[in-house]
Amino acid sequence: MNDQPVLLSEPAATKLKEILSDGKHKGIRLSIKPTEDGAFAPSMFLVDQISDDEVVFDQKGIPLLMDQETAEVLEGAEIDVVKEGDEEHFVLSGGLRGGCGCGCGDEAEGSCGCGE
Repeated sequence: MNDQPVLLSEPAATKLKEILSDGKHKGIRLSIKPTEDGAFAPSMFLVDQISDDEVVFDQKGIPLLMDQETAEVLEGAEIDVVKEGDEEHFVLSGGLRGGCGCGCGDEAEGSCGCGE
């Protein structure tokens, strides 16, 4: 496995630094869930605690947290930020079958919606 399984584009790193600048969160957790068709649906969360079973990857100054399975499935993926009109959202490409767009939400409030 790569030392940095998930990469951040410069715009995504800038946006995530802005989001994390309030000091309330320790990083971004990436996770995956199997779907009915055998693919994986990724999620992104703001986190304030690091679990013992998570690996932390520093990507452009942003702590990306994930378990080993997620790191393996997402290997080669890149997170970018896309602006559409007045809204911005994160997009995950590569590392999974097909593309997926993800938003970043508070873990307590739920995760993002992803789809191909």
